[in-house]
Amino acid sequence: MAAPRLAAQGEQPSLLLGGGDPAPRAEATLDPGLPTGSRVVIAQRPEGLERAACSAREPVCVHAEKRLPTAVVDSYLQALEDARSLLVGALGLPAPLADVLGPTPGLDLYLLPAARATGDELQVLGDTPLPGKDRSAAFCRAQPRREELRRQSLLCVAEALLLGLDAAETPFARRAVAAYLWHSAGGRSSADWLAIDRFQANPQLSFLGRERTPESEGAALFFHFLDRRLGATRRGVLPAALMQMSRRVAPAAQPDAGVSHAHWRRSQWNNEPDSLDVLRRAFVERKQTFDDFLLDFAVWRAFLGSRDAGQNAPELLWLGDAGRVRFEWSLKSSSLPRRVAPLRPIEPLGTTYLWLEVDRVTVGKTLAFQAEWELPAAIRWTVVAIDARGQPVQRYDLPYVQNATSAERTIEGQQDAAAFLIVGTSVGGVDLAHPIDPDHEPLEPHGFTVYLAEI
Repeated sequence: MAAPRLAAQGEQPSLLLGGGDPAPRAEATLDPGLPTGSRVVIAQRPEGLERAACSAREPVCVHAEKRLPTAVVDSYLQALEDARSLLVGALGLPAPLADVLGPTPGLDLYLLPAARATGDELQVLGDTPLPGKDRSAAFCRAQPRREELRRQSLLCVAEALLLGLDAAETPFARRAVAAYLWHSAGGRSSADWLAIDRFQANPQLSFLGRERTPESEGAALFFHFLDRRLGATRRGVLPAALMQMSRRVAPAAQPDAGVSHAHWRRSQWNNEPDSLDVLRRAFVERKQTFDDFLLDFAVWRAFLGSRDAGQNAPELLWLGDAGRVRFEWSLKSSSLPRRVAPLRPIEPLGTTYLWLEVDRVTVGKTLAFQAEWELPAAIRWTVVAIDARGQPVQRYDLPYVQNATSAERTIEGQQDAAAFLIVGTSVGGVDLAHPIDPDHEPLEPHGFTVYLAEI
């Protein structure tokens, strides 16, 4: 059977496997039953908390049991005041929507003991959505932890104001943006190291999803990169603006037969378009494509923390080893030729990393790279030359052809590199008409193989 045409070579015969026929064009018809957004969750506010402390400086309140020490309640109230003052006052982000269910129209944080907690350290939940709008007021539930009270308070305010901007946006994205705002405020804690370490240890997973997961807070790294590359004003404004621009008027839906309007609730949000759609459209008139931007992010996140010499993201040096992304394979050039497959296939918007150490210098030899993958995946590849300090010195991007299933490239002069980092990122979607949509969970991962040889 003839091999598929290789993306990097166009009409040229394959360097490693010979020529062949072009890959068939993928056809896609999306099921109208696919979700258009996350679930609408309207939770009851906690009851039976005897103490309520409200601020005279900012419209916020903290609720707790009597047995919780007063000093803890006061510390949470001050942290909540500071968080709102920073995000709304200093950064100029929109305030959380006022509610009618608390003692004041301000934001309410309920401190619950472990026996009453739901398992999550912090939950930010929406009240009943505004009629005809994808917006809602919010409240927060948290397990009191002295070492995390500043972080919990800022995440509470951040997610509450994001629910006021676009309640239809995914809970995954809201927590990621909120975590980014916390980092931008100089916040860091053991929970941040753990979240980013988990995110970097699983690069094969999508950096945007629908429901909140343990990787959501680590996905703040994408918004670090986004604001660093595209932000033109104060840090944190661009991610919030993406959510505001994706908001639409809620459609006038009809309840099921036999269900009264008094008891009817929408089961899911209408998150079309979402913030990813807005970002994607921003690249239509730019020289750089959105897929190029995703590949740039994949390379950027490989050199964070202790792998950063201080030039890639100096504001994230505090991550240390938590910033180190996991390599799928670590190979030596003396072991070539090799063909490897991943233990963990990559999801749309996920990435794989392979490390090739140049442990011998072969004068006059050329490094040959080839990747093959499954349809309907769309994978972009680059090979990054690394110097003796572990820092990137040159990139060799492989051109991508829509609906191709393979790509290849040769690299000459490899004796100047101490290693090569091979990066493959799935830009998602089935074809140009059906790009990746984080609401369509579960996302389908796809496998690939990489062949390396010296020729």
